[in-house]
Amino acid sequence: MGVIRGKKTFESIGKRGNLSREMFFLAILLGSVKMKAGFKFFEKKMQENLQKIREILEGNQTFALFGHENIDGDALGAILGLGKLLEKQGKTVSYFTPNKPSRVFDFLNL
Repeated sequence: MGVIRGKKTFESIGKRGNLSREMFFLAILLGSVKMKAGFKFFEKKMQENLQKIREILEGNQTFALFGHENIDGDALGAILGLGKLLEKQGKTVSYFTPNKPSRVFDFLNL
């Protein structure tokens, strides 16, 4: 279920899913409570993973970043953003995609 914006969207979700307004908000509330309980469980693991990522980024000088086939703006932005951050730290970065990005991204001078 996506983000709800406005009455029209709410009504369309209610009609498709046969949810009453009360059931819909109860589902959101229960999901929020479950997330808070689950977060404490995963918080330690998340901190461990962040430490591993930090060690990899600090412990290596050369990186290869890959984008998926027919790369879109999200993937391109992700590899370029991470790559430029690494380059600012003096790292060597190579970028790879299976095919050339769309001409829409020509302004980036790739």
